[in-house]
Amino acid sequence: MPLNCIPVTTTKAAFQEKLDSVDDKLWVDCGFWGGVIPQNIDDLDELLNRSVRR
Repeated sequence: MPLNCIPVTTTKAAFQEKLDSVDDKLWVDCGFWGGVIPQNIDDLDELLNRSVRR
């Protein structure tokens, strides 16, 4: 889940950190959920453009 993990997936940078952490370690098809909080409303388009799940 996007809000009960480290890092929380509410920004493009945090999403990239998650992707980097599984590089060459994840061998199944999966998706990462993005979290919506009042502070990241302006970042949602960036997250969606990076293919975060909604």
